Amino acid sequence: AQQAALGVVSWSNKRESHSLATTDFGALKLWNGQNGTLERTIAIEAFESEPSCVAWSNDDSNLAVAAGKIAVYFANGTFSQELVTSMPVFSVAWSDTNSKLASGGGFGETAEVKIWNMELGTVNLTLSGTHYQQVTSVAWNGTTLATGSLDTLIVLWDTTSGTKMMAALETSAEVNALAFHGQVTLTPVAWNGTYRDTYTTLLSDPFFLMNICACMCVCTHLL
Repeated sequence: AQQAALGVVSWSNKRESHSLATTDFGALKLWNGQNGTLERTIAIEAFESEPSCVAWSNDDSNLAVAAGKIAVYFANGTFSQELVTSMPVFSVAWSDTNSKLASGGGFGETAEVKIWNMELGTVNLTLSGTHYQQVTSVAWNGTTLATGSLDTLIVLWDTTSGTKMMAALETSAEVNALAFHGQVTLTPVAWNGTYRDTYTTLLSDPFFLMNICACMCVCTHLL
């Protein structure tokens, strides 16, 4: 059983995989979600800080772990590649095709999002100049990328051009997580420490609905 304090947790995407990745005190652990057994422990002491996020690729073939830099592992725990950044990373997300990885991080005016070409391990695009606090969440929907930040803003980007799709949307609290529902809705998760508040905003596209719910965290997995 897990004895140390958990850092971050990420379920694999495919129901049949039943894989769970966790971090604690400089180690990445891969678990069998069906029987609860620990399958592999990977030392990650080389990180400059405790990992802040873990994300499986959509086909569960790769796992990205981020802190001061981004390390990518194959599903069996074998090291794949390292993506070096100049800013701390607080969020990562794979594109639908797994060919790109979005990473969000930075502090204050240095807040930025990078789009990585995962075949080459290079940066395709840097998105900056909108968020003024660290980017804590990124989420893909096709070529659209949503970014959320402690500055309470949500921004939708066209990753083919690197431009904003619309003006930044301001929520009532810090945004800590984002998730698209199918192809039409986006759910940010925020927490202001004092109250919960739920409301709905209709975006410029009448078929694109965004639901904003303020709460501490959301963790789901269908077994």
